[in-house]
Amino acid sequence: MMRAAVGFLLCCGMGIGSPGEASDQRSIEVLNFDCRSDLGSRRLTFFGNGTLRLISGRTSGETMLLAELTPDEVRAYENRLAAEDLSEVDDGDRFSLSGLGVEHCELHLRL
Repeated sequence: MMRAAVGFLLCCGMGIGSPGEASDQRSIEVLNFDCRSDLGSRRLTFFGNGTLRLISGRTSGETMLLAELTPDEVRAYENRLAAEDLSEVDDGDRFSLSGLGVEHCELHLRL
């Protein structure tokens, strides 16, 4: 599951806060991907300093995994994201399913 979550993050791209930002990059959430269902949850967070945190689990308990990206890896993913044409994306249409085991996800980006 960690590979899938990290793969998703890397495919979506990520950005680091502006160079003039005075805040601690460890506290800045560049990406937050939160999925929940009746069966459990998973939250992938990318912090401004390159740390990836995945918290996943079922109702009986949670597991936390951490990974670190190098500055070169972060720049490579930022470049990939910058190359994407998002001009035709329409976020107005929302589609929702419900039922046992159906996951509901939210993606928040700070680029």
